[in-house]
Amino acid sequence: MSFWSSSELGSFDDERGVVPEGIFVESAFVDLDTTVENLSAYLPDTLAITRQLGLVLSARYNDTRVKLRDRLGTQLSGDHGFEHLNSAAAFT
Repeated sequence: MSFWSSSELGSFDDERGVVPEGIFVESAFVDLDTTVENLSAYLPDTLAITRQLGLVLSARYNDTRVKLRDRLGTQLSGDHGFEHLNSAAAFT
């Protein structure tokens, strides 16, 4: 996936519209390549406590890796990771 943006200076006209000035802010240019990898696992189970009562248990594990590659320099480049385990319990 790629992301690109730029910023151009402008001024307001009498109707509050924007009139572009043709002047771009060089330090605001962004050009990134991104890669996102996700790994998830979900484990549910129901335990019978009585004939009419059950305990539902579940867990979900998420592991996400994000790689950013700045194509204009190195300021925005980086490798980031996020991990989380969500658990739940309920009676049914």
